[in-house]
Amino acid sequence: MNGATLDGFVLMLTGIASVLVFLSILVLSIFVMSKVVKKLNQIFPAVANENSGDDKGIIAGIVAMLKSK
Repeated sequence: MNGATLDGFVLMLTGIASVLVFLSILVLSIFVMSKVVKKLNQIFPAVANENSGDDKGIIAGIVAMLKSK
């Protein structure tokens, strides 16, 4: 093999290795973040919205907006 072909293979392997390292770090960070969020959700549980079943005001606002057009 000549020098240019060898340089091409080295460049290709360097690119593949860097992408592999980046994706591995990305997957590991997502996994760790998932564990952290699960732990924080146990410590600080989400509070249910008190108005979650009352959509009358939202519906009235939408109807009023549509009528004004």
